[in-house]
Amino acid sequence: MTVELTGETDGETPALSVVIVTYNEEERIRACIESVLEACRSLPEFEVILVDSNSTDRTVEYAVEYPITVLRIPSDDLTTPGAGRYVG
Repeated sequence: MTVELTGETDGETPALSVVIVTYNEEERIRACIESVLEACRSLPEFEVILVDSNSTDRTVEYAVEYPITVLRIPSDDLTTPGAGRYVG
């Protein structure tokens, strides 16, 4: 499976990894990401990985506004929630 990587990582192992799997979630994605970032704020090191299953709305456009890693499953690959969890 091929994924497109956008976002930044510093190479350190985080204390917690949060994986968000999306498909056409533009109406809720900002609130979701902000909630995760707030919940993890007290941790010394964490990462948030969003795996998008080929959304056709602005989910990815909104997600890249945040300091998270955004992965996209291309349209020619299997785009199911299970695939998103596996990639994450």
